[in-house]
Amino acid sequence: MSKDLTPEEAKDVFWETLKDHRTVMMGSDSTRHMQPMTGFGERDEGVIYFYTRDDTDLAKSLETGGEAMICLMSKDEKVHACIAGRAGLTRDREAIDENWNYFVSAWFPDGKDDPALTLIRFEPADGKVWVQNGGAVRFLFETTKANLTGEFPNEGDVVNVRF
Repeated sequence: MSKDLTPEEAKDVFWETLKDHRTVMMGSDSTRHMQPMTGFGERDEGVIYFYTRDDTDLAKSLETGGEAMICLMSKDEKVHACIAGRAGLTRDREAIDENWNYFVSAWFPDGKDDPALTLIRFEPADGKVWVQNGGAVRFLFETTKANLTGEFPNEGDVVNVRF
């Protein structure tokens, strides 16, 4: 478990990492596999929005709402998170306008008026956040030390979080 990081600090790390990296793996209780999705976090609201088409397996699985999970891994591999929560579909125009951009528009030929456009609204509930601040050099040091001493490597902080 955590050695130094508090749950509030771990949530801060999660939201900042999501803002910087955006890509998560997402799945629902009724989908067999997770899939890559680009998330737009609204920390003040406590939600993450994902643009999608209403004809995807993931969107269909969440038409009436349900449990979902996201996994986030930072590009530098210092932060990992697995977060469970509730998700459902919305066509909230304000939410659609909020993060619309050149890259999102590529998936919707009719723009914001594309009839297949919908958002997945994910409300994080709880999960775990792993933070390893030392990078590759620290990982190598901890692995070497563990092999020499027979003790487990210090893998950083692992924190249970509730949103």
